[in-house]
Amino acid sequence: DFSNLANWTDASFDKTENYTYDINSDNQLEITLEAGRTNDVFLKYNGTIDSTKKLAFEFDLKVEGDVSSNFEAGFELKNGAQWAATASFAKGKVKTQWSTTATEVDEQTHKVKIVTDPATATVSVYLDGNAVLENAAYLQSQTSWNTMQFFVKGNNSANALTACFDNLVITVEE
Repeated sequence: DFSNLANWTDASFDKTENYTYDINSDNQLEITLEAGRTNDVFLKYNGTIDSTKKLAFEFDLKVEGDVSSNFEAGFELKNGAQWAATASFAKGKVKTQWSTTATEVDEQTHKVKIVTDPATATVSVYLDGNAVLENAAYLQSQTSWNTMQFFVKGNNSANALTACFDNLVITVEE
């Protein structure tokens, strides 16, 4: 969960530009890209997750700032340096497996659920209880994943932008 930052590692490539992440007063993981930051911020989970089982990752996500800007906030599963699955908010829409869906998002809190099935190497994504992607193949021909991380990225030359992640629950799906 997001009760503290001990389970998370800053996996950002450039730690010299301005950004912050912390647990805010609402016990949410809050990541802010300050004006002028051009590099992505990644927080990698340090705990153990059995990626050989069908899993569901559920969390709340709220993006604060101009959601139609070049700003993206989300979640990804990786196998080494290769992506297996992604789900994010980008330019005011939901983005799954690198494709932007028609589902509009706003500055409200949204419930995101990602289900991964290693038996079929597929992912399904739900937004506020509605399917936006079902049984899509893992990306880049991956057959497994070993890293889970949250990210915020975008070239925000004019404004600071913030993403708040909350209520992370990881469950085994039967």
